Amino acid sequence: MNKNFSIFIILPYLTIIPGLYLFQNLWIAMVSYHTAILLIAVFGKNTHRFKTLVQGWSLKYSVLITFGCAINGFLIYYLWKFISPAGSDLSLKLAELGLNDSNWLLLILYYSLITPWLEEFYWRDLLPSKLKHPILSDLFFAGYHVFVLLLFIKPVFALVAFFTLFWGANSWRKLATKLDGLLVPVISHTIADISTILAVYLLVH
Repeated sequence: MNKNFSIFIILPYLTIIPGLYLFQNLWIAMVSYHTAILLIAVFGKNTHRFKTLVQGWSLKYSVLITFGCAINGFLIYYLWKFISPAGSDLSLKLAELGLNDSNWLLLILYYSLITPWLEEFYWRDLLPSKLKHPILSDLFFAGYHVFVLLLFIKPVFALVAFFTLFWGANSWRKLATKLDGLLVPVISHTIADISTILAVYLLVH
């Protein structure tokens, strides 16, 4: 494994997790994470590879994978009473993390339009190309989500989400390689994030 990237692979563990658990602010978590990705791309002289985000189109794969990702939000919404801890208050928890009515729209736009593009670039292009064993990026990608989910859902369902995300990350990475571009993973990741954040919005409103 490239020594420089052995640290970068734990990037969300150094930004997202402290942001949520130490500072208890989701904005600090997300912005620090995304800013770090951009800095790594800039100082690593990899900004030219952003072009891969709009390469690799396939209607067949896009329709199939996007449909599967869209289901994510429906599952969260309709299964929430089963997967959330007893007595938990999602609205209160989000408010404690800095989310309120004045910035909900900003969160929906930011989470839906910024996160999937930067994450696909980072995890499916930048990191795999520098790692001796690309599958590690899939594991670390799925792993950091568990720490986020444990704030909101039961541990057993966070574990289920880990394996689902690992499979999804592995599929996105292989698809990006097959199509020689990230466009399909980006589109399907965007749909997954949109369905997720809209489900959460509906649950608290």
